[in-house]
Amino acid sequence: KRSRSSRRRSRSRRRSYSNRRGSARRRDDGRFREVPKHMVDKRFEGTMKMIDRNKGIAFIQCDETRPVFDRDIFVDMQRLPEHVKYVGDPVSFKVVVGRKGYPEGESC
Repeated sequence: KRSRSSRRRSRSRRRSYSNRRGSARRRDDGRFREVPKHMVDKRFEGTMKMIDRNKGIAFIQCDETRPVFDRDIFVDMQRLPEHVKYVGDPVSFKVVVGRKGYPEGESC
């Protein structure tokens, strides 16, 4: 019978991402560790898809980022310029990986 410590070790090895070969940017759960190199410091053009003023959040729809991240870009309402107020408004932004590992809009 295995001891608990050996089971813990095998589980931690299973969750470890450091043993992978290459530069995996995407984790198994859909979150990211870093923005792909070809997207760093690049400005993207998108449109506002959803705005929730009560929560202070919004999502940007962008055809260039969608194939890479498989999702819309989250953005905090405080980062949006004043002229962006409605769904469908155009917005320019940079992509960063947020605290939770999902893409976020920055420098809007």
